[in-house]
Amino acid sequence: MVRQYNWRQYTSMTANQGKPGEESFGGKAVFRIRSMPEMIAGRSDLILADLEGRWESVYRQGPEELPWAIVVYPDAVLPEGESPEGEWLKGGSTRYYETGTLRYSDFFFLNDGKYTLKHLEDGTIDFTPLDDQQNEECSPADSRRPNPMPCPDILVSRIDARHIALRPQAGVRGSSGEGLLDAGGRPQIVVFAREEETPRGLDIWEWDAALEKKLLIEYFDRNHRYRSGAFRQQFIPAAAAYELDSAMASLAESRQEWKGFGEAGYNLSGDAASLLGLVRWLKKPAVMRAVNAHSDPWGSHFKKTEDVKALEAECGAQPWSWLREGNRLVPTLGATGKLDFAILRTLWENRALPDGASFYLHFGCDITTPAGADSLPYNHPAYAHWQGGESLLFYGRGLSLIGRAKTFYDFPTDFARLMGEGKTFGDAWAHYFEVESTEKDIDKVGGGIGRKRACFWGILGDWTLRLAVPEDRK
Repeated sequence: MVRQYNWRQYTSMTANQGKPGEESFGGKAVFRIRSMPEMIAGRSDLILADLEGRWESVYRQGPEELPWAIVVYPDAVLPEGESPEGEWLKGGSTRYYETGTLRYSDFFFLNDGKYTLKHLEDGTIDFTPLDDQQNEECSPADSRRPNPMPCPDILVSRIDARHIALRPQAGVRGSSGEGLLDAGGRPQIVVFAREEETPRGLDIWEWDAALEKKLLIEYFDRNHRYRSGAFRQQFIPAAAAYELDSAMASLAESRQEWKGFGEAGYNLSGDAASLLGLVRWLKKPAVMRAVNAHSDPWGSHFKKTEDVKALEAECGAQPWSWLREGNRLVPTLGATGKLDFAILRTLWENRALPDGASFYLHFGCDITTPAGADSLPYNHPAYAHWQGGESLLFYGRGLSLIGRAKTFYDFPTDFARLMGEGKTFGDAWAHYFEVESTEKDIDKVGGGIGRKRACFWGILGDWTLRLAVPEDRK
């Protein structure tokens, strides 16, 4: 899902940096209109759940070059203590601008940033934002909401292990014919004739149909056991945060007995939130886990752990990850702070995590975005390679995960509280659309650039699950 918006800003900038016509405006803040097509969801549950939306009309098979523009009005004046106002909001002529295109394939285009741009004979341009031409994807009913945006009519989530069901490639051989795994199926060092022939550890994996089936079977077994009350002793909250605030207080809204919960090791933050500390945190039983750390499509960033041996020992001693060292591929987790496929696969292979099941509330950016979503088809080997959200769901003994598919800072309103009231994971997700779309003050929902931020969110796993033990159901 790609969205474009005519974003009015008052900011310091350099126009055409490193190009002819570079202009820094003396380092002062200036008014500008930025209209840029941005991917807001690498895959979207909303498009499937919004039955009345006009999605067919905004679909683009591509590849397509979408134009963008940044238009600057340095002479506009900001009245002291007031918001940016004036004729510049409507565009107009200027000689300070940048233009270009961005390429996307196989996408739905929410074009809330239409404009006209005319080049004039004096070297200036005339720019006119067409702000009345928005919300083309919305159904008639959703268009009439105070904050018009597409909203789900049904609930949809995905249970998809394909892109993290990977095995070391049998075809990767060293100079002596040795493979990545020894005769007992354990990772081993592989030596190549030359350094330039040595592949990256990220690139030595291939899809494994048998493993995909195994992961799905494990998932549905875990799901059934949770529903049957097998993990009733693990109804404990856990929060891990690094360089962002802990969400433990939010989790406490789920259940009365969680208010004031302070058992050691369950609320991880600051220097304690190293990758080693996080692995130990994952090994503690907990039914609901909040992960709040800067993230990307491959995983989440915690404090770097320098003691590699201690990290590997905590993960079960045998690393299921290779790093390139000269002309060798060496099984090691390395000094890292990244919670990703390598760590989670190692934990899974070594059966280092205790029997359990967890809901994941993930606050980090892009954790559900498949790598390559803007340019690769679903069946391409590089699409969603080492995908972070699914790695956590399947290798981290998850039940459901809610995450954001864009760089932004928000979280679905009242999610934990609604789970505590007996709502399903999907109900709590859909509630965010209702809250955001009925808000009359756009500034309270992220402003014009963020007013459709609910669209950034999606669910991995089973949306029908509830936070309830058998005693609750009685």
